[in-house]
Amino acid sequence: MDLLLAFFVFTAAIAGCISAGIPLCVALFFGLTAFFCVGIHRGFSARALCKMIYRSRRTTLIVCQVLFFIGCLTALWRASGTIAFFVYYGIQLITPHWFLLIAFLLSAGLSYALGSSFGTVGTVGVMLITLARSGNVDLWITAGAILSGAYVGERCAPTSSAALLISAVTGVEHNQFLKRAFREGIMPFLLTAGIFAVLSWQYPIHNIDADVLVALKNGFYMGWPVVLPALLLLLLPWFHVRIVYVIMASGGVAFLLAVGMQQQTVLAALQACVLGYEATVPALKTIFSGGGIVSMLNVMGIILLSNGCVSIFQGTDMLVPIQSYLTPMIERWGFFPSVVMLSFFLSGVFCNQSIGITLSTQLTADIYTTHNLTREDLAADLSNSIVTIAGLVPWSVACAVPLSVLHIDSGAVLYSVWLYLVPLYQLFVQVCLKNTGKKFGGCK
Repeated sequence: MDLLLAFFVFTAAIAGCISAGIPLCVALFFGLTAFFCVGIHRGFSARALCKMIYRSRRTTLIVCQVLFFIGCLTALWRASGTIAFFVYYGIQLITPHWFLLIAFLLSAGLSYALGSSFGTVGTVGVMLITLARSGNVDLWITAGAILSGAYVGERCAPTSSAALLISAVTGVEHNQFLKRAFREGIMPFLLTAGIFAVLSWQYPIHNIDADVLVALKNGFYMGWPVVLPALLLLLLPWFHVRIVYVIMASGGVAFLLAVGMQQQTVLAALQACVLGYEATVPALKTIFSGGGIVSMLNVMGIILLSNGCVSIFQGTDMLVPIQSYLTPMIERWGFFPSVVMLSFFLSGVFCNQSIGITLSTQLTADIYTTHNLTREDLAADLSNSIVTIAGLVPWSVACAVPLSVLHIDSGAVLYSVWLYLVPLYQLFVQVCLKNTGKKFGGCK
């Protein structure tokens, strides 16, 4: 009863924060306090509970360290013209009958480079939806193409906070996890591209507003060197370079480009690392301004506090009763189908990817181990479920924020093909291999 009351307080705090526009880390603080009180009520001392939270510091600090550098990187990529380069030449590829396909591919490419669905939607997504409005293209389908592409990088980009959190909480080697996630996403990616290629011919764009291209050309130097930060970020992880060093190398080159080619002062570039970049061209201010360490503070807070909650769950065995219900469900339906159902539930209740990832790991890790499955299997199942499924729940932050940025209602979710093709494809593959008696991911 005490745990149910704590979850009620937690969900009420989340609902209140979302409706009032308050950062979710505030709701996580209320949740952590509520679960702390449950631990006290069940006989644990405050000192013992604090030790449980402290023991989670290593995992959370590793993730937060990377997010710190990612915040700097997202600002420097804006200041160096790297993002502008991709958007400028990507838009020039658009022809009337390939608009929706280019919208998906351009969003996917930028999201893989940035590792952020929000960053992708807030830059190239805003431009593409503006072009769709002026060119009389169906806005739901356009937003679906943008959201589909924006979540490609969320699964397997080196700088994705979701991917970093999955590898951290499951204890798997990050580069190996990324390679598996990339490999398992190839077929859903091709299927998604095929669907948007067909839709592109059915819903062509009638005209393209050239003002965006003019603003980009006037605002940034567009020479080939500005792609170097992106190339470093994409290539170095495949040579087993640690992700922190990859981000630092990419950010260092972007800093030099911002100062040497985009006429930024050293002080302005350093200030952008902390507070975010601010575009100088008026037409680009709302689109290209952003990034910086401050943009990552809420995400860091969510990860720190959610891992604190999970540490209390682990140390006090609070979730053991819930796990007892999960075990027969997994034995009946299989591992991945059960994780998919769990992902919908956690996304619907807690409205957040990070909480869903940490709670899913806590609830299922022991069951995976008991059935002789590896942590790599669990990490793969999480990347193929909760990461994209959170974007299908209209009131989840993962869905609500991009839709609000694009000024589109939840009807766009119907056309967010990538988000549901990833779990559906994995369900199809695992059921097929299960019928042949082979093992694949989280299925036997």
